[in-house]
Amino acid sequence: MTRTDRNGRGEYRQGDSEMSKRTPSLREWERLYAAALQFKEIESWKWMTDSDLFGVQDPLTAEIGYCCVLGNLGEVFGLAVYLGTEGLKGYLDIQMAETRPSPEEVLNRQRCLMASFEDRRFLEQRDIQIIKKLGLRFRGHNQWPLFRSYCPGYHPWYLTAKEAGFLALALQQAIEVCLQFKQDPDMLISPKPHCLWVKVPYKQGRELKWKGQWLKPKPMKIKLDVVDEIRLEKVRKKQLSRGGIWEVGLIPSPMGVKDSPRSRPYYPHIWLWVDHHSYLVLNSYMAEPSSFPVGFLDQFLKAVETVGLIPEEVWVRREEVFMQLELLAERLNFKLNLVDTLEALEDVRTSMFDYFQGSETSL
Repeated sequence: MTRTDRNGRGEYRQGDSEMSKRTPSLREWERLYAAALQFKEIESWKWMTDSDLFGVQDPLTAEIGYCCVLGNLGEVFGLAVYLGTEGLKGYLDIQMAETRPSPEEVLNRQRCLMASFEDRRFLEQRDIQIIKKLGLRFRGHNQWPLFRSYCPGYHPWYLTAKEAGFLALALQQAIEVCLQFKQDPDMLISPKPHCLWVKVPYKQGRELKWKGQWLKPKPMKIKLDVVDEIRLEKVRKKQLSRGGIWEVGLIPSPMGVKDSPRSRPYYPHIWLWVDHHSYLVLNSYMAEPSSFPVGFLDQFLKAVETVGLIPEEVWVRREEVFMQLELLAERLNFKLNLVDTLEALEDVRTSMFDYFQGSETSL
């Protein structure tokens, strides 16, 4: 175990694997609440919007949290920290959407840590207990600090020690950036293409210092599924007929599940293969969000085997799904298209949600 100063004033113990699982200690909560209240005091949402993006690099992992201030529209007040390139992509997808995304879409795309200031009714009993233990008092509208972790496909959840440590650090650095931005509103305009202003830590003796740098986000890492070569070769040898257009995509389940009483709830991904013309579901399977892409290509081959047909075209809406299918498209000789909408799959999604809502009404 080694020690490092995460905020220039306090001590922060490393222990990455332990911290990523355990809940924060009272001292760690105290540091986070103090940082949040200092951030709230400057009211940076009065001069910054959620499009003013900057980064803070984690000294322990080197991952960059891309930060934006919330509250300029008078709805949600706080700081959102989008984690890594995946988090940044989710932020950009939501920002650039032509229409306001649904809560389901937001939940399925965000990888971030959030510090917000809410009404008391939005806090859970666990949040209230921590506030009482710290001897803090809050009263009124948008006054109660709330901290949550967001991960695509998972329910917003309580912070781990690791997340609490980085969020406290991000809030501290955000205060400095926001006050600088107030004096120089052009400071986040990059002189280089595709770069963002990032606060980067460095050691000076035993002390942790910070400097600002223009950095380009790292390319997003895509884990590719491994195709079953024996199964693929069997499909190729069958010399199946070709025809039709398949739409392939996922629908987040509207019903959350938990693997154990204290585990984080998640919304299973329902993967669907749908005929574009008939809207017939050709194959489906359900998986935990984090399991993708394992087993995805096997399920595609299963659809081919079940239908006894190789599609002429396959349409997908997500770039990561497109990349998973490129190999099969080449080996099975079908055309792969990245499209904006999947009409047949959307029809299935609507029918499924109507069914779930009807089931809830009848209970």
